[in-house]
Amino acid sequence: MDFNLSTPSPVPMTPSDTWAGASAALKRLDELRTLLARELDALPRAGEALLSALDGADVSERELQIFGLLQQIDDYWTDPGETGESRRDRLLPALQRSLHDEARVRIHERDFDSGYLACLPDSPDQEGPALAYSTVRVQLHDDEQIEMAGVLVISQDQGRTLLMLPGLGISGFATQAMMVATLVQWLNTPTLRDALLSNAQRQHQERLTEILQDADLYLEPFTAADVQLQPVVTTAPFIHAFDRLLNKQRNDIRYACEQPGTADRLKRQSLIQQAIDMPGLFGPAAMLELRELTNRRRQYERDLPE
Repeated sequence: MDFNLSTPSPVPMTPSDTWAGASAALKRLDELRTLLARELDALPRAGEALLSALDGADVSERELQIFGLLQQIDDYWTDPGETGESRRDRLLPALQRSLHDEARVRIHERDFDSGYLACLPDSPDQEGPALAYSTVRVQLHDDEQIEMAGVLVISQDQGRTLLMLPGLGISGFATQAMMVATLVQWLNTPTLRDALLSNAQRQHQERLTEILQDADLYLEPFTAADVQLQPVVTTAPFIHAFDRLLNKQRNDIRYACEQPGTADRLKRQSLIQQAIDMPGLFGPAAMLELRELTNRRRQYERDLPE
């Protein structure tokens, strides 16, 4: 996917009562996409010293270089910039506002109704009344769970439920049970499963791939019991979700650095850089690109002869 797309296609002119708000929201999403592209371009790179250490036999030098890269990642997110706020703290409010903007666009484009706005609190550290927050884990085996990093479920009691998926955007469901049933369907559909599990740590993604490709192993179809919703015990659920993404970033970097049998230096560098960049998981860029693809498909279907 190209996450650096040009200006998104405009929202439809109807319904007229929500057009202005949705149009302004889409403009803000595009501005945030551009801002984040600049911010993420400043992420550290996998340098020659690290790659040489990973190729060598000196374990202490290898660990020193990995530690140094992880320290650069920490410095990137804690960088105070001109305002004195860390980059993490500067971006969090904008990322949460983008959820409201995405919801307004989706409501205007009839993906779900306006009642779902009540599932989105106004600020990163405000927990709205009668809202329950959960994270998602997928049961792979009796003793193995996969964390869906950055994924957040927001429910009004057992009623309206929003599913926030980094890279895919937000989806609305009439009930929490309907959301779980949809996740099960996605997990049992290979192309949808791959997109969904992009939020899992890389080692878990590869573990699942090994199972699926091994003729001697059989993975039972996922069921509702395999989708584990865990309550978020914090007054700042959006911050918690974002910090789990940052935890995935760190773990994926170490995993890419420690992968055995990667003799090709360029391949290793690419794997490490993918772990650093986490393409599509920060901000609305991937969601906007998916919207463009959906719009093109709908237009194609409208243009088909009767």
